This record gives sequence, C-alpha cells and structure tokens, in this order.
Amino acid sequence: MLPLVKLELAYGGWLVICVLATWYLARWSARRQINGLAFTLLVLIAVINLAQIAYILVLGESIITRPRNPLEKFLQHTDLFWFALFVLWPFAAAVGIAQTSLRITARPVLARWVSFGCSVGIAALTPLTMIFIVCGLAGACL
Repeated sequence: MLPLVKLELAYGGWLVICVLATWYLARWSARRQINGLAFTLLVLIAVINLAQIAYILVLGESIITRPRNPLEKFLQHTDLFWFALFVLWPFAAAVGIAQTSLRITARPVLARWVSFGCSVGIAALTPLTMIFIVCGLAGACL
C-alpha cells in the first residue's frame, strides 16, 4: 500500500470515529447541564490549544532565527501531553459548545446541531493543525 493511501485511511478513520463520538457527545450534552468544574476544564482545553496555534502563527518565523526560550523548549519536549490535548479537542468542543449553546438558549436541538457541526469542523482540522504546531515548534515547516 502506498504511504499516501495509508495516510488517507488513517485520516478517514479519524473522521469516522470523531463524527460518531461527537454526535453522541452532542446529543448527550444537549440534554443535561454539566457542573462548573467540568465546563471550566473543557474551556481550558480549548484555550490551551488556541493559544498554541496563536503562538506559532505570531512567532513562527522568529522561532527559526533565534534561540528558543524556556517555554518553547518545554512545549517541544512535552509533545505527548500536547498530542493528547489535540486529540481531546473535538470531543471537548462537542460538549463545551452544546453547554454554551444551552446557556444562551433553551433549545436542545439547536445546541446539538451547532455542537456537532463545530466539532466535526474541528475534527477535520485537528490533524493538520497538530502537524503545523509540531513542525512549527521544531522550526521545520515554516
């Protein structure tokens, strides 16, 4: 099997798993309110991932031309933790967006569909974003 075919199969498998899981999580989350601590954890996952993306986008070029600061070295050498956060991102988004939608409006069907749509979009972009972040911190693909 060609490497590109393997990559397409892995990406397709990721999307199928994410679509099924986020649909279930969106339905589950649209039916009930979760406590504040769990909601805060979901928001924290999203903020950390968005902060990494913003950090690479803003300082991406300078990472190649200057010595790394301690934060960049920390991010580079704790990659398994960051991979786990990126893998959890679509699922956390499914629950978090549904909960936020329920706090804005009391329409669970709308909360479920908005949550599902956003989560599938995030799931489709997560592998590409993860490659961009990891390569960016290594200074390889900017």
